[in-house]
Amino acid sequence: MRVAGIQFSCEESKEQNISKAEELIKSAVDRCQPQLVCLQELFTTRYFPSQFDYSFFNLAEKIPGPTTTRMAQVAKQHGVYIIAPIYEEAEPNLYFNSAPLISPDGKILGVYRKIHIPLFDYTLKDDTNGEMRHISSYEKFYYAGGNDVPIFDTDIGKIGILICWDNEFPELWRLLEMKGVEFVFSPYAMSRPTGEFYKEQWLFEARCCAYYFTTYVMKVNRVGPEGEMVYRGKSLVVDPTGKLIAGPASEEKDDILWADLDLETVRELRNRRPRLMNRRPEVYRQLCEPLAKLETIFTGEPSPHGKPT
Repeated sequence: MRVAGIQFSCEESKEQNISKAEELIKSAVDRCQPQLVCLQELFTTRYFPSQFDYSFFNLAEKIPGPTTTRMAQVAKQHGVYIIAPIYEEAEPNLYFNSAPLISPDGKILGVYRKIHIPLFDYTLKDDTNGEMRHISSYEKFYYAGGNDVPIFDTDIGKIGILICWDNEFPELWRLLEMKGVEFVFSPYAMSRPTGEFYKEQWLFEARCCAYYFTTYVMKVNRVGPEGEMVYRGKSLVVDPTGKLIAGPASEEKDDILWADLDLETVRELRNRRPRLMNRRPEVYRQLCEPLAKLETIFTGEPSPHGKPT
């Protein structure tokens, strides 16, 4: 099967961003005939969580709603699955960073809601020119975290979605693997300084996740400047051995990348490296405890599970 990722720079106007996504999806279909197209995190807006502004709550919309209705029309027109991440108002005063999956017949098959919601503000040195780059994310101000890790069992395979920071929590990856995921799509709004270290880190993370959880991984990042923030694109696809098979896409401009995925490879590698059947969940019980209950591990005091070493 063939999948495509579309990264692009966003404008202030939601209408402009949606229209741009429609045009780029058409371009992707014309160029590579994918069966699935993945857009970037919060694709209808600029990355508004980089600042505090109560007016940004007005950017949220229902699912189904105006944007998913338009994406459903595009999906039907081109006969493709579309992952269309948006800012969702699920109920009055309840918001999520969400990624609906739309089928080629225009139906919403389900919605993944970002689970781990960041809150940080710091600076990093740009390796290229020595400048300090401001990086901020106040997502906790704008939306709650989801509570479900769904698998979308489609006629092209078993699809998983993890949004941006969710990728840094291996517990989610293992859950997806246990549910039989065959490819994971990761929409991003990742702002990083330029420099080889950050490029390597971006690819390294994808390789580790693909290899340790035996799945294809596609990372789709936004690109271009938005106020103080600069989004670096470099969307990519990695196979279950950790090999880069598409990208990285441009670091500076809109881009489309695609890759052919062989799901038989996933099944073969899982049989060759049967990690799931060798898991020892009884040993990992403490992973399910809230951090407050793990204090004894860090102090060296005896715990209900025996004295830590």
